[in-house]
Amino acid sequence: MQAELSGTGNRITAAIKDYNESVKEYNISVRRFPVNMLAGMFNMSARPAFEADPEAQKNPKVSF
Repeated sequence: MQAELSGTGNRITAAIKDYNESVKEYNISVRRFPVNMLAGMFNMSARPAFEADPEAQKNPKVSF
């Protein structure tokens, strides 16, 4: 069970990293010419990266 919880945490961490990298690439592309002109016409703007609440960073207590 503990290995499964650890694996789930690792998958979540990897997904957050992938998401933040995608957001970074998107934000760069909507600021770069000529895409920035089209992005402005379609109301596309920079997006924030994912940040978890500090309380969500704590490990949950699991009792068996």
